[in-house]
Amino acid sequence: PISQITKISEEISKGNFDVKLKIKGNDEITELAGTINYMSEQLQYYINGLNSRKNEMEAILSSVINGIIAIDNNQRILFINKYAKKLLDIEEENLEGLHLIYVLRNHQINEYLKNTIENKKFEETEIALNYPKEKNIKLYTNPIMEHAGIGLIGIIITLQDVTQIRKLEGIKSEFVANVSHELKTPLTSIKGFIETLKEGAINDEKVALRFLNIIDVEAERLTNLISDILTLSELESKKEEDKMES
Repeated sequence: PISQITKISEEISKGNFDVKLKIKGNDEITELAGTINYMSEQLQYYINGLNSRKNEMEAILSSVINGIIAIDNNQRILFINKYAKKLLDIEEENLEGLHLIYVLRNHQINEYLKNTIENKKFEETEIALNYPKEKNIKLYTNPIMEHAGIGLIGIIITLQDVTQIRKLEGIKSEFVANVSHELKTPLTSIKGFIETLKEGAINDEKVALRFLNIIDVEAERLTNLISDILTLSELESKKEEDKMES
């Protein structure tokens, strides 16, 4: 019976919880065998529960629209969701246990995480990827603490694709620069003609009339520009009302 208990215990330690001790009697060995069988059942119950919760958590994290990567203190991957793989163009499937730098091959991210781990500074940063296509990715880090909250056991990284936002910001900056130029040109012209009139040109009726006509044209140009800007502003804020016509 003791040899059987030893053999079954070894199987249980390997994770094989289906094996059972079949020892009959009324002595302490039989009682021990029953306790081991019960322990095996309880271990299987708790491990199944943990696996179920692990699968649920992975399913939740995989469905998040941001990229999520969990690494340990040695920058080895504990978890990576599908969106992070898509965002970083990673095709490999089984990445757990691999060093992050070998998976990403990105010096900027590696230095950022190295600094985060060494200095325990959990700050956000933004990096630009140029291959296979240009992307702007914002990274946020948060610590993974031990159960007691004393020691740091890893870092969770959240990745956000801000490529479209940066493009829109670039378009907006270009638009503002163009509008500024378009507004400055007629204003400069108007100011110049007014100064000329004030310096004496107003006394020449023919010249003054020509200058006033030019000022009128430039003022109309300014009015049209401002009207266009207001229309764009209304469209952006969706306050433009539909105008019904027959």
